[in-house]
Amino acid sequence: MERADIKILLAINRATFPNFYKDLSVEDLNILVNSWYLIFKNQDKNDVERAFMQALRSATYPVTPNDVGSVLRKNERFAIPTNDELFELAEDAGEKIAEIYHEDIGYCDVYHDDGSKEDGKTAVTRIFNELPALLQEKYKRPENVLIWYNRLTDANRGYRQREFNEEIETRISRRYHLKIPLTQTLDTPFLENLILKLKKGDTG
Repeated sequence: MERADIKILLAINRATFPNFYKDLSVEDLNILVNSWYLIFKNQDKNDVERAFMQALRSATYPVTPNDVGSVLRKNERFAIPTNDELFELAEDAGEKIAEIYHEDIGYCDVYHDDGSKEDGKTAVTRIFNELPALLQEKYKRPENVLIWYNRLTDANRGYRQREFNEEIETRISRRYHLKIPLTQTLDTPFLENLILKLKKGDTG
């Protein structure tokens, strides 16, 4: 997002709530633009504009960066599966992996409807890589999905789901704090870069 984009949003703020801006000097307005720019410079312009307008609809005072950030987080959360849907996706992946990998014989080849054959280990990796980023982060490896699935029973399902939900919410909160998108896969280069930024005290 560019400074010019920020100026448009602040102009809307000013036109909607003129009394809040009437005593601000040019220097004050420049500081305001710069502060918003520092916060949103790495954000997608359309996402910020959409969040700003959503916040403005119910605002009784000028929209703040915090208001926009809250809407952005809410919109991002709605853009990914719910906790129940994530649980079902993990269970479905575990079931598929269990059909391909067996402790006594190892990996079995997968035959698709079009007649093609897929190596079992390749298929298991594909199934894992198709999971949402939050689930890949949680389980780390396909084997862990299978272990989790094999421990899931009708008797402990309710407890397992509550435990699952708590962990997912913790991971979401951590990503918000570190400004990591919920859809970002935490591959090694990304993590190495994040660690370097954290060491410098920069999570922006």
